[in-house]
Amino acid sequence: AHLRRWNEDVVAMETEAILSESVKARRRSSSVNDDYSVQKTNDDASQSKLAAVKLGYWKDEFLARFVSMSSEGGRGVHRDPEISLGYWARITIIRHYVDLFLAKVGDQAQIISIGSGFDTLFWRIKSEGKKFTRYIEVDFSSVTAKKLRVIRRTNSSALSGLFREDAQENQHTDLHAGDYHLVGADLRQWAELKSKLEEANLDWNAPTLIIAECVLIYMSVSQSEELLSHLTKEFKNLALVSYEQTNVNDDFGRVMADNLEKRGLRLPGIEACHSIELQKKRLVESGFTNGTIDDMNSVFHKKLPAEERNKVLRIECLDEMELLRQSPMPSLSDWRLDQGATRPSHATETGYNPPGYSTNVHVAHQQADAETQADQQAHLAKKRAWDVAMAPAKSLPMNAFMMYMAGRTVSIFPMMMVAMMVWRPMKALFTVNATFQTLESEETGNLLLNKIVFVLGNLGAIGLAIYKVHTMGLLPNTPSDWLEFAPAVERVQYSFASPSFI
Repeated sequence: AHLRRWNEDVVAMETEAILSESVKARRRSSSVNDDYSVQKTNDDASQSKLAAVKLGYWKDEFLARFVSMSSEGGRGVHRDPEISLGYWARITIIRHYVDLFLAKVGDQAQIISIGSGFDTLFWRIKSEGKKFTRYIEVDFSSVTAKKLRVIRRTNSSALSGLFREDAQENQHTDLHAGDYHLVGADLRQWAELKSKLEEANLDWNAPTLIIAECVLIYMSVSQSEELLSHLTKEFKNLALVSYEQTNVNDDFGRVMADNLEKRGLRLPGIEACHSIELQKKRLVESGFTNGTIDDMNSVFHKKLPAEERNKVLRIECLDEMELLRQSPMPSLSDWRLDQGATRPSHATETGYNPPGYSTNVHVAHQQADAETQADQQAHLAKKRAWDVAMAPAKSLPMNAFMMYMAGRTVSIFPMMMVAMMVWRPMKALFTVNATFQTLESEETGNLLLNKIVFVLGNLGAIGLAIYKVHTMGLLPNTPSDWLEFAPAVERVQYSFASPSFI
């Protein structure tokens, strides 16, 4: 009973069970991928980590900036001790391998975190003086857009202050700042991912570490194999640290898979999770040559510092270490670090079905839910396309207010604002098709109207900049600007004074 309760809590943590009511109410067909639910997993993972940080499991001064401080954020959220301990072990061991990689490679190292979410590893290692060439974070564009907004906040200088160069934003989803890059891309689309990595000035010949925490399980086995194969072919020196689940054919795994399905979250890569051998096979066939896989029970006792281990166990008086046995972790070996593991396949066993259960009814429900889910996906895709199209127009009121506050005097600040107001829209106008390329699908249909709105919004921004130049008196629109003998236009100012107050 204790194992089942802990398993349900772990499922709530790892799969981010705190989803919206509409998502909870839906059930997924086994053939339909739910990107929205996967993206929502980032929220609860961040909240769970912050809850553990506040209890003192580890130090992270940056995480709170990315997590809402409401009752569903970090301050009012409570997680069972096993969950906090699991996150501590996960973060500690991954940091251990990252430090080993940096120590071996030096300042030529590149780190790519796929499915990074609101992870703060870049800021933690950078604030400690670790040397590396670049750190790239990749996730769905909706996730990176949220993270970018946090970084851009004026009170978040503690984040942007650690960048090597001034941050340059691209399409509200990507950020490039010298040694830090945040890019929005679908890991299942290699062409898109490769293009985004090259925009981040990635060096395919430099030693590179890939970090993947609970990522491969959300992709089908064929998609994850394709991604890993492309990575091993493109990089000359590559290492991989991956945190996934394995050995899931027992009661623990079946209960977990059942809870996931009830919460509307599918695991397309679950078929590769039945054993460590299957994980090793996938990595070897994808081109990885060296490495091992360890379960978290072994990692906890053999690789985590005993002093820190005892310290965190005392925080909430936890001593059931066998509860960590289901989570595998990689081991660093030479240049390549092979790892993989995932969660179980959920198969119905007739002998264990409850009274009154009908397989036919269950299948009918799945088909009906699949149709509903398809409609939801189409709605979300169209909404995302309109969000991109309306973004330039939505920024016009704020830009107009800022230009008004800058005044009409010819000085460096208004001039810089005008330059940015012209440069960004011009750049966007030349990349309209590229901006909407990843959004075009059967669900969104023809995006011509979206593109027109996008173009009009950017033209409005350019017009606003031209008007600002006119108010500063720099626009040659009077005869005296062209004819020497024409009298110059003089501005007349009036003031009124009164001996009494009204």
